[in-house]
Amino acid sequence: MSALLEIEKLEVTFGRTAAVRGASLAVAPGETHCLVGESGCGKSVTALSVMNLLVRNAQRRAARLAFQGEDLLKLSDRGMARLRGNRVTSAEKNNVMVTGVLWKQVVQRIHDREFADVQLSHMLADAMAMQLVRNPKQFDVIVTDNLFGDVLSDEAAQLTGSLGMLPSASLGAKDANGRQLALYEPIHGSAPDIAGQGIANPIACILSFAMCLRYSLGRGDDAKLLEKAVERVLADGYRTADIMQPGMTKLGTSAMTSAILKTLDKLAS
Repeated sequence: MSALLEIEKLEVTFGRTAAVRGASLAVAPGETHCLVGESGCGKSVTALSVMNLLVRNAQRRAARLAFQGEDLLKLSDRGMARLRGNRVTSAEKNNVMVTGVLWKQVVQRIHDREFADVQLSHMLADAMAMQLVRNPKQFDVIVTDNLFGDVLSDEAAQLTGSLGMLPSASLGAKDANGRQLALYEPIHGSAPDIAGQGIANPIACILSFAMCLRYSLGRGDDAKLLEKAVERVLADGYRTADIMQPGMTKLGTSAMTSAILKTLDKLAS
């Protein structure tokens, strides 16, 4: 399955610098499940060919998801990058990993053959980690493998101030009948360490449902309305414990959820 993490355009930065305000990007990690360590850099062409068979199809799916989003946006042929800023940055480590060399080749080939209208750039994953902190606004859609995707998506989540703010989606390829499995959840998972305390931030869960509305149910307008309700509540100064700031109103899980639902009702009326 491929995973998608979205950072929405929230003006609230929770103490972060102005470089983060209004940043919007999507991270699309591909599940290749194949790594070659330092010893792998000296592998023969035959070994590399075997590795190609194992991971090439997964890399193609990840690349197409980033460029076109053919498994995501059923109601549009414009795709993820084309619906956003029409820019894709591919991240790998082609300087030390054979899989990085393969990844870059596959992404470039898919781009040249099928998505030449989308602006593509390549960046080493460690350099991207630095640039996400330095200037996240430069990125639109990021495509990378599962290892670097896990690292970069967690880093991107902290740009908003808390993992409790970020939704995620794991989306499978379509089957022969055109059906697609999908799992939507907060990027932080279940957070068992704070279970039952009433202090969990519900925003990531709510925005995960917004992603479900957009990518699985084809209800983009409803997704925007829900996201706007979250943004409005934050703009009104309400916070959960993980993003609390001086002068703001602290709410628990249930109270924050209720505030968002009430705002949603007002926006929908």
